[in-house]
Amino acid sequence: LGYFNDLRGWYEPTDLSELLQFASEHTDHACVVCLDEMNLARVEHYFARFLSVFQRDETERRINLFLEGKESTNDYPNQISLTAGNVFFVGTVNLDESTVGFSNRLLDRANVVELDIKSYGFIESLEAFKNKVQHPANLPAIPMKIFKRFRVTDRPKWSLQSDERDLLLKINEILVDTELDIHFAHRVPQQIAKFIANF
Repeated sequence: LGYFNDLRGWYEPTDLSELLQFASEHTDHACVVCLDEMNLARVEHYFARFLSVFQRDETERRINLFLEGKESTNDYPNQISLTAGNVFFVGTVNLDESTVGFSNRLLDRANVVELDIKSYGFIESLEAFKNKVQHPANLPAIPMKIFKRFRVTDRPKWSLQSDERDLLLKINEILVDTELDIHFAHRVPQQIAKFIANF
């Protein structure tokens, strides 16, 4: 995200902090951050601040860039707001001896899509399709008001039917009774409720 340069008295931003600042000022734009091969290093370390922020309620998502008492001579704000919900992080991962696996803490806060390719017969058709697709830079931006039409956000976090809650409680009891003694975190029922509302 950058750092505060005490010698010069100003904040040294990065491309990411610039994008987040743009997103906070242009809440009608959807901004996507793509982290390619994001598990070459341990995600829980370098992405810790975002993991902490994104588990908060959407109205409380803010990231501090430097101490509140300091003033940057280039007028950079000490805090970036992510309350608009218009920033999306997407990452690609490889699973081999050169990468780091995901912890349960991370998996509990992410949506994982696994691509299990068993045949490569699709490559020729994919190449033909790529020639017809415009480069992303030439495409118009998707306004947030259109994106939000695809999401149901006005239902309560715990809006599960009684039979759905009973099923989750039974599964949780089974997990607790195993030798592993594991259970659902409170985020899991919330995420399931969101998925059902948008399915």
